[in-house]
Amino acid sequence: MKRFAIFTMVCFGAAMLFSACGPNGMGGDGDWWNRTNIAQGVKTIVEGPGTDNEFVYNFDKDGRLISTKSQWYEETTTYDKDGLPVTVTQKNYNEGKVTGTTTITYTYGGANKDRFLPRDLMGETIFHLNHIGLLPGITKIEKDYDGDKVTIEYTFKGDVLTAKSTGKEDYNNFETTCQYDGTYPISSDSEWQSMGPNTYYDNGMFKTYVESFKYDGKITQTRTTTYKNVDNKLNLEEKTVETYEEGGKTTVTCTYDKYYNLIKELREYRPTDPTFNNTEYSEYTYEYDSKGMWTKMSGRNVANDGQEYNPYTVTRTITYW
Repeated sequence: MKRFAIFTMVCFGAAMLFSACGPNGMGGDGDWWNRTNIAQGVKTIVEGPGTDNEFVYNFDKDGRLISTKSQWYEETTTYDKDGLPVTVTQKNYNEGKVTGTTTITYTYGGANKDRFLPRDLMGETIFHLNHIGLLPGITKIEKDYDGDKVTIEYTFKGDVLTAKSTGKEDYNNFETTCQYDGTYPISSDSEWQSMGPNTYYDNGMFKTYVESFKYDGKITQTRTTTYKNVDNKLNLEEKTVETYEEGGKTTVTCTYDKYYNLIKELREYRPTDPTFNNTEYSEYTYEYDSKGMWTKMSGRNVANDGQEYNPYTVTRTITYW
């Protein structure tokens, strides 16, 4: 089975370089969602230069990511004085032509200023928060998909968040709720999915994140991810245990282990899937420039029989302010 390594190779670039921002700021040591070390003064990173998989990342002088571009996709972000994203514009391309544009606008403040809210909703639920991320004080999200507009409003009654979505299409009109511990989301429930109970470190980093899928009101799959940190700053280990249930009993348990170094770079990805007797894994090594930014990443995949296959490298060119 090679499906795990293929997934890792495809997703390593943009997904591993940047994700949603975390509770403690937009960059640097405080941004725990960003698992790749970005040295002070980085202006541009070109990943995979000259290849079909080339990605270009541009930063402002404060270290904030302001644009990402590949031959298929482009995203630009503007920020307010506090470093929070105000507008995010996304464009899809096909053979050099724009095929779709999405604009996302965030509004902050009011009664939500001391809460951390989801950057978006997944369908009609609050879900995948460990990937979507949280932003402080969101009151409204406005999304424009090529003229098709959707608005999400966040309001609280006590520690219960209500997210209300409105739009032209029926599937964009719904409400969903989420239980908070005062500051962070703890649990939510819907017809098809549920989340939690989640636990956090003191600085808002996830300690455990739990989500489940349902069918006919019964849980059929649960995914529990735990995070190991040092001094509440960095993810060193990320372990996901995925269980499949039938008739209230666990039928299959899969694990997905990721190991990082002290500057948040993925060192090893090791999935275990007993359904396919899968124990293959992937490892990564790096070369660095004088400022500690990696300029070359080498990946190796090891199959169940111990044989290596599909080794690959990714290079980066980096400029500084």
